[in-house]
Amino acid sequence: MPSSKSYDRVSIDPGVCGGKPCVRGTRIWVSLVLDMLASSGMKELQREFPQLADADVRACVAFGAKVVREKYSDARPASAAKRAASGKPIDSVLESMRSHPAVKVHRGASKEEIRAALRILKRKLPESYTKFLLMHGWANINGDVLLGLGPDVTDAESMYESAMFESVRATPPMDSELIPLMADGAGNHECLDTGRISGGDAPVVLWQHDHPKGELQKPKLVAKTFTAWLAKKIKEAPDI
Repeated sequence: MPSSKSYDRVSIDPGVCGGKPCVRGTRIWVSLVLDMLASSGMKELQREFPQLADADVRACVAFGAKVVREKYSDARPASAAKRAASGKPIDSVLESMRSHPAVKVHRGASKEEIRAALRILKRKLPESYTKFLLMHGWANINGDVLLGLGPDVTDAESMYESAMFESVRATPPMDSELIPLMADGAGNHECLDTGRISGGDAPVVLWQHDHPKGELQKPKLVAKTFTAWLAKKIKEAPDI
């Protein structure tokens, strides 16, 4: 990493070259040094500007790198920026659950347990919810159970048991592509819509037990992604 002394050889003076960064004590632009170094090489640069010491050239390179770092330090590929704008990355959301006083997490499920459940349910899971299962198994968020799997789960907290009951034995039967996440105590569930997995995540929708259209209902969208839904749940939980 260049030392701070490297920048002592570069000056910015409004009265010299219109304020362009120059090698100190000269009217040689830093940008000119960098352009010539890139296009012609060090030998040609030294022939053109014999007054420049090696330390001056290194200072120009260090200054240019500093400007680029400062200007583009927050730049991200468009796809990454789009993902960030849509909500927090699932890893950071899951990590925040460990320290929240109103959230209790448990031991994670194994990959074998998850695969076995999905073979019977004949459904896929988005990467976001799979990571939740692997890291936390299931969770209690301010008294509400986020269904899951794992060595600590009972039938009451099991995503598998809930999905089997709701899609086979409940009236009306739940859409086969939905995975129950959280019940409201009145027979309604916020669910993962596994039929719309995209980019490693899936929407969360509301399946209503007493909807007038029954099993023909079109579940209401609750959140565009499981990640955004979970982040909101944690944010709304009180800091006890």
